Amino acid sequence: MRDDSRALKLCNDVVRFGIARGAFEAPRPILAHVEQMVTGGDCKTVYVKGYETDTYLVTPQSGSFSGIVIKIVPDANVRLAKSVAQEATVLRQVYICGETSLCVWPTPLAFYQYEDAHVSVLLKIAGSAITCVCVDTRTAAAVAQAICEIQRCIGSVPYGRQMLSILQASSTYYASKIRQWLQKYTSVTIGEESLRFFDALEARRIAVPTIVSDRSPANFIAMNNGDIGCFDFGLMLVGVPQEDWSWFIDDPRLKTTLSRNQLIDIFGVECGTGIPTTQELAYHLAAMFVCIKQYCLMHETGRHEMAAHYMRRASVSADALPFQDAKKLVHIISNPPR
Repeated sequence: MRDDSRALKLCNDVVRFGIARGAFEAPRPILAHVEQMVTGGDCKTVYVKGYETDTYLVTPQSGSFSGIVIKIVPDANVRLAKSVAQEATVLRQVYICGETSLCVWPTPLAFYQYEDAHVSVLLKIAGSAITCVCVDTRTAAAVAQAICEIQRCIGSVPYGRQMLSILQASSTYYASKIRQWLQKYTSVTIGEESLRFFDALEARRIAVPTIVSDRSPANFIAMNNGDIGCFDFGLMLVGVPQEDWSWFIDDPRLKTTLSRNQLIDIFGVECGTGIPTTQELAYHLAAMFVCIKQYCLMHETGRHEMAAHYMRRASVSADALPFQDAKKLVHIISNPPR
């Protein structure tokens, strides 16, 4: 994250362009703050480099206005352009629906074309990233409740309903994804039969599909009034609820004095359904899926400490499962052929 005068000029040009063409659908008081920032020069811009998406935070030098978030994605990057368009659509539909109470969503202000790029402008949520605070029992429960609401809201708006309606009832979704990641990012080859222990999770995904959206600690805000804010919905897939639990609980950036099992119990109480043993089975299967994926991505990008953390978490979940093939899978990934 860094201050960048060139970024400030770029953001000012982009916002002025959008305002001039009537692309902003923001309430008039908010639009007035935005116009004052970019025309009066009373702002600073911070460039945030993510894993794939570059984001700009534009905030006023003074006053209570929280500022805006600008995402600029080149049209040439088709996948990311689709992702930011998807996020803008869902946020607008959730905003129009207005049925959220357990978490604060970013208010969508504009989505438009600027030169050869897609631009999304959101109202910035004021507060501290969850990764910057120590998560206690109360905060963990609030995040669990927020994740439940996020899953419910996305699944109830038109875009989410469409995603759920076209779910491909594949019986090998999880197994196929894991084989794909291992083949792409590692030297490990695994047979599909060795991944049959994911069948229970496959069945759960088909029976009660849920839209999951990478609910890692980095995508939550601890607001000054105690509320939980959420952001970054560029990744949305049909899965099971426990995948989002694992995205949060198993992220190495999470700071907490609570044990993993305590966090799982809190999530189970706040947003679990069914008998505890079934929830625990679903969690550890989902955690293996999430952690193996993250291991592959961290390994590929040279984040070796994070990769090792995810593999340790996958190993603990494998040990908690009644499947020998789960333990064998972790052993093979941890000891790849030379």
